[in-house]
Formats: sequence, C-alpha cells, structure tokens
Amino acid sequence: MTEAHFYSRGTSTSRKSTDQRGAFMRMTQEDNRAASAAPPPENGVSPTLVLTEAFTAEDAINRAGMGKFQVRLIILCGFVWMAKGFDNVVGMFINSLTTCEWNLLRWHSALMVTITTIFTILGCIIYGMWSDKYGRRTALSSSLIFVFVFSAVSVGLPNYTWFLIFRTITAFSIGGFAQALTLCCEYVPGGQRGRVVFILSGFWAVGVTVMLGLLYAMTRPAFYHWRLFAAVSTIPSLVAMIMMRFFPGKHPLSFSQ
Repeated sequence: MTEAHFYSRGTSTSRKSTDQRGAFMRMTQEDNRAASAAPPPENGVSPTLVLTEAFTAEDAINRAGMGKFQVRLIILCGFVWMAKGFDNVVGMFINSLTTCEWNLLRWHSALMVTITTIFTILGCIIYGMWSDKYGRRTALSSSLIFVFVFSAVSVGLPNYTWFLIFRTITAFSIGGFAQALTLCCEYVPGGQRGRVVFILSGFWAVGVTVMLGLLYAMTRPAFYHWRLFAAVSTIPSLVAMIMMRFFPGKHPLSFSQ
C-alpha cells in the first residue's frame, strides 16, 4: 500500500476522463502480456508493477467529496464574483456621471459601453487559453491585479479619452474573472457543481446589492461623485488579491493504490 499525492491543474471533463481510462487500460493490458511472457521472478518477487484499474482526477475528487479545501475555494472565488458585481453596477453610474461632467454626447457613452463589453468577451477567451497553459491561479491573480491597478488609476484621469483607454483595459482584465468559476468547479465533486455555481451567483448578487446600497448612501452632494464611486469599487478586488495569498497551491488529496 503506497500513498500518492494527486494534483490536477487542467479541467477534468468527462471526455478527458474517458480517454485517460482507455489509455490506462491499454497500458494495463500491455503490462499484463509482458508479465505473462516474462520468466518467473527470483525469490517470488515480481519486478513489474501491473495496474489493474485506472484512477483519474475525476474519480479522486468525487471520492474525496466536499471539505474545508472546497469551502475556502468557494469563499475566494465568491469574492471575485462579488468584485464583478461591484464593477457591473458602478460602471453604469460612472458612465452617466462622466457624460454630464465632461459634456459628452450620447455616442460617447454608447462607445464606452460597446468597447468595454467587447473587450470583456475577448478577455474571457484569452484568459481561458492562458489559464489552460499556465494555470488558473496565475491567470486569476493577474486579472485581479490588473483590475485593481487600472481601476484605482482611473479615479484621477482628466478626460474622456484616457478614461476610455483605462476602462477598456479594466474590462479586458475582468474577463479573467470567469476563471474563478472554472477553478472552483475543478475541485468540487461532479454532483455538487450545480450547487456551487448557484452559491457563486449569490456572491455576485450580494456584490450588486451592496454596491447599490453604497451608491444610495452616497447620493448626498458631498459624496455624489463618480471618482469616489470608482474608488469604492476597487475594494473587492483588493480583498480577493489578499486572499489569493492563502489559496493552497495543491489539492490536499491522497489516495491509495
């Protein structure tokens, strides 16, 4: 009986799991044939380790079930989705207030909404490919850093052109927040993933509600300014960045062969 630590960085889909099973079973059959053709071992000890059953990442995660690791991961990814909810709300208010402050035309406002939406979609695609190659934790961390930095800098921007550029970069980085959902579901048993997605959606709803409450509390003339709204919207990203330090690099999972 040996203990083997297991860690999976890629997305474990059912098709991939089936392919892995097929590959392992073919290897097992070849090893069995090789062991049958080999001469009898000395001292009754066989030098060949023959696998009799494939055990994949999906099997290990389903066998381990839910635990403290998954709860901590859900909380971390929940704060990421909360940050996304904050940005969704504050983006609408900032767009309206900057239009009034800088005497913009309607097409300026429409252009900002269109560009930020397009670049958010592009960010989802590019961050997805990047995370498949370098890991979802790395992609998610960089996304949080870029969102926090460019959102904080946009508070002091002087005109519409610079604000549009920085909001575009921020929107592209927000596309990486989708990796939080994938990262969370990779380490959750298959039967619990629907419930986890529902919980993460609840974090997004909480973020939207809290931000609306803050905006309502800041409607007084002394506080009603888009720069202050933009500064407040950076708080969830900062909290999620701090929490990434405590995110474990490996799945604390072991199984017996």
